[in-house]
Amino acid sequence: MKLKRQFLATGAGRSLLLLSAGSPSENPIFFQVVQTLTWDDQNHLLDNVQALVGTEIQLPAYHNPACGGPFVYWLISPLLRRPGYYDRTNRTGPIIPVNIDVLPNTQTNDLVIVYYEKGARLRDASSGSVVQTLIDWPWKPVRYTTAWPTVNANDNFGTNIIANICDKEIINAAIYRDWDFYVQNDPAKPGFNPNDEHVLRKPWGVGEAMFPLRDDLGTPDTSEPYILMKYQNPNNGLRGRIKVFKVVATNDDYSLTAWLKAGSLLQPPFPLVLLPTESLPISGPYWEDRKGSFWATAAGDHDDTADIVVHYRYPVQPTFYFPGNNPPPVGALVPWLDGRAGTLGTAIDFHFGVYWPDRGLPIGAAVNISCSPPPAEVPELRVGETLVKPKFGLPDISSQSSVEVVYQQATAWIRPSAVSS
Repeated sequence: MKLKRQFLATGAGRSLLLLSAGSPSENPIFFQVVQTLTWDDQNHLLDNVQALVGTEIQLPAYHNPACGGPFVYWLISPLLRRPGYYDRTNRTGPIIPVNIDVLPNTQTNDLVIVYYEKGARLRDASSGSVVQTLIDWPWKPVRYTTAWPTVNANDNFGTNIIANICDKEIINAAIYRDWDFYVQNDPAKPGFNPNDEHVLRKPWGVGEAMFPLRDDLGTPDTSEPYILMKYQNPNNGLRGRIKVFKVVATNDDYSLTAWLKAGSLLQPPFPLVLLPTESLPISGPYWEDRKGSFWATAAGDHDDTADIVVHYRYPVQPTFYFPGNNPPPVGALVPWLDGRAGTLGTAIDFHFGVYWPDRGLPIGAAVNISCSPPPAEVPELRVGETLVKPKFGLPDISSQSSVEVVYQQATAWIRPSAVSS
C-alpha cells in the first residue's frame, strides 16, 4: 500500500516494489523485494531484554540513528507519552518505561520496540546491480521485560518513607526542572501507572516535597508502591527523565509514631493535617474540647511516657486511585493504611508518644509533629496559691468562660485532690 511515501503491508509475505524518483516512464526505475514479518516472528524477535522502570532505553548498535528514532509497536505500552518524552507519531524523544507488565497474558501492552536500518538491496532495473538507498526499514523487533530498580544509579532511584515526615527530600527545582509526580490512572491508555500511593505535592521547608499516604493499595494488575517523578535534565538539553522512589510505610528507623509534650494538640501527621481529616482517638490520655479537637492531657502517671492511639480517615482527592470496580468517590473519607494494618475498613494505629515537658524526649525519639523539640520550661504554681490572674507563665483564669482540670497527677496516685475548679 502506498501512503505518504510509506510502504504498509497488511500481512506477512513478500512484495515487489517499483521505485522511481519521478515518472517511471521518464526516470530510472528500481525494484525492491520486501519480506514482511509479524513482530513476534521467532526467527527475528529479540525477546526478554531487560529494562528498568524510570530509565531511558538506549539505542542499540543494530539501530541506525540516521533513520530517526525507533517505533514503539503497541499503542498502550507502559511508557511515558507526554511532551518532552516519546512521540510515537514522529518517533522522537526518550523511551522510558513507567511500569512493569501488569497484564503478562496480554500482548497488546507489551513493550515492543522496532529498530531501523537503511536499505541495501535496491536493484537497478537497467544494470541489475544492487545499490544503497536512503529508505528506512523497520527490521529488528525487541520485546523488553521491565523491572523496578533496586539501587541508585545515575540518580534514578530513592526511597520515600511515609513515617519519616521531618526528613522528606526537598526537590531541588534547579536540578529537577519542571518536576512533578507522574500519574496515569487509565489502564486503557499508554503509560498506565496509577496514583495508588495517594501522593500529594506540598510546600516543605525551602521548597516542595512529595508525600505519599499509602503503600498498601498496589496490586499485580496495577502497580507496585513506587512514585515516579518526571523532570527535565538541565545538564542534557532539558531532556525528559524520571526518578523512581520506592514507597514504604515504615522501616527500622521510622515508625508511625510522633512524640509531643503533654498538653499539646493531637494534630494528624503531615500532610493529613492539610486535609479535612477525621481523627478517631482509640486509647490513651486524650481529651476532646467543645470544637471537636483532641488534646494530650498527660504523659505517664509516674513521670514516664504515655501512648495515645488515633485512627485517621482522609478524603479522596481527584488524582487518587483505588483498585477494583467500585472505587470510593472524590471527597469520601477512607481509612488510612487499613490494608497495611490488615484491618480493612479500620485505619492503622498511629501512636502519639506523650512526655512531660520538664522530663524531655526519650532518647532516640523522633519528633514528627513540629520537627523540633518544644521548650522544656513548665509553668509552676506554688503550694497554697490560687490562680486568677496570669502569672509565672500561667493563663488568665478570670476571663475564661469555662475552665476544667482534665488531669491531676495526685488523683492518678490515688491521693486527695489538690486542685479545685
